[in-house]
Amino acid sequence: MQNQKSWQEFLDNLFYMTDIEPKILPLVQALNATGLVSTFSSCEGHFDEINMFTDHSKADVRFDPEDNVSDYDIEKFISYIITRFSNLHSFSPVIATAHKLYAPIGPEENKEIDFVYVLQLIPFDQGDSPDKKRRDIDKAILDAAAIVKEYHPA
Repeated sequence: MQNQKSWQEFLDNLFYMTDIEPKILPLVQALNATGLVSTFSSCEGHFDEINMFTDHSKADVRFDPEDNVSDYDIEKFISYIITRFSNLHSFSPVIATAHKLYAPIGPEENKEIDFVYVLQLIPFDQGDSPDKKRRDIDKAILDAAAIVKEYHPA
């Protein structure tokens, strides 16, 4: 019975979450302000919780390119963010990564595969305390937002 209740709580939260968590908000706002992407999902990371349905051990933002923006332009943008973050934080307690996430969409009989872009900020040492991970990720979010703001496509 406990698993059924947990599953229902997860679904309720999933379908009714409309607020952006405050700690990830600066990065979401910076990404949306570029005119290159439109974010639709984010997580500030939750390091003192264990959730059997989702992995909250990192901060992430999911986004689609705007209609007039090519995948090549998005890949240049992401490369800039990750490279700049890495150069600024060569011995950082946080790693910036990005990937395309492919997922089936549509009704069962007409399933298509679509993708979204995911930018992640991951604590390097998973053995660190939840408080240290929180502090490190909070700083990394602000640093990543500043990097996004300085990006100027050619």
